[in-house]
Amino acid sequence: NRRPSGSCTRMTRHSQMPAQKQVFNLHQDSIPSFGIRKDWHSSMPINILALDLEGTLISNVMSCFPRHNLYGFLEECDRLFDRVVMFTAVGYNHFKEIAELLVSEGYVTDWFATMEYIDWWNNPKKDLNFIPNSTPDQVLFVDDMPDFVAPGQWEHYVQIKPFDQPYGKDNELARILGILKEKLC
Repeated sequence: NRRPSGSCTRMTRHSQMPAQKQVFNLHQDSIPSFGIRKDWHSSMPINILALDLEGTLISNVMSCFPRHNLYGFLEECDRLFDRVVMFTAVGYNHFKEIAELLVSEGYVTDWFATMEYIDWWNNPKKDLNFIPNSTPDQVLFVDDMPDFVAPGQWEHYVQIKPFDQPYGKDNELARILGILKEKLC
């Protein structure tokens, strides 16, 4: 596996055509609908995957080492879910820099750099209600930090082992993919 050549905080490479910023905040007056009905209710099937970044998909924002088989994992998630969203403590601009680096290095699919980003700051938990045009019952959430799970949403949480040193090949994304597929049945 190749690794990013520099620190994510000093990136100079950017895609030729920057994507339109897609940041959503529950306090906004209007939220784009993406063609999704706003009257969804809890009987709707699971069709949204919320992913954490640090410790889940990559090592951290300083080293940005991608987890083993990240590209294949994201491709399969895109096939399995109608929406895949980024639900991370990393700020939007920093996430965009990291995502563009990972795309340019071939570690992730192109859509990763333009994926929907959920803005949840000013809140102590990653509440699935922050994901626009959905209900928590429609979402599965993959994160390495159980402290961020909102009360009453544990059944939607899929815990992944933290991606920490030594950064080698692990099978966590394959294990998580198996769990996601089971939950979708």
